[in-house]
Amino acid sequence: MGPKADVAWAMEYLRLRDAGEAATVQFPFDERVLRPRIGGFLAVGGALTDHWKTLALPLMHHMTFSMQIGIADQVVFGGAGTPSAIVLDDTAIERAARLGRNVAEQIGRGFDDVEYRGEPGLCPMCHLDVMIIDGPSVECGVCGARGELTGDGVRFSEDGCRQSVLTVGERYDHYLEVQRTAVEQFARAGEVQERLAPYRAFDRVITPAPATKV
Repeated sequence: MGPKADVAWAMEYLRLRDAGEAATVQFPFDERVLRPRIGGFLAVGGALTDHWKTLALPLMHHMTFSMQIGIADQVVFGGAGTPSAIVLDDTAIERAARLGRNVAEQIGRGFDDVEYRGEPGLCPMCHLDVMIIDGPSVECGVCGARGELTGDGVRFSEDGCRQSVLTVGERYDHYLEVQRTAVEQFARAGEVQERLAPYRAFDRVITPAPATKV
């Protein structure tokens, strides 16, 4: 999504503009991202087993967290092996209708006021179960919230939840990170162009050599 669609970037650029200051590196941004938005995720697959659908919902989150869209509900269905076959599953249709209501009833709410009404999941931030385990430390593989393994499962602290990309604070840290790297890389713009030249000159058309007569 990039800076143009990131709430933290828009907030900081507007703050700098109002203060008569300039960002170290100015990226295009669209302040319309600051409008309150709400959404829900619904994925449909053909597999009956969960491991074929592990990344269906996580990938959808990457389309919304930059714009700070409040997710009210999310669900993934399986067993629809042919196009439109999901209509044969009455339970899925009813669940999809509930997802739609959960979104529609909260339209206009700000991010912090959106009530999540889907399955709780292990992560308290994105409510999914994709975890990265490093010894006793656990990090949500979707949003980055951090926790610790305990005898009862995983405990996410308040500070660990602040590491989630769903928070404005974490995205502001990312803003500073990109600003810093951009300054360093703009200073090497000449070297970048020099190293890029062979790739730009690369002939993308490959033709077979003429056949050799025996």
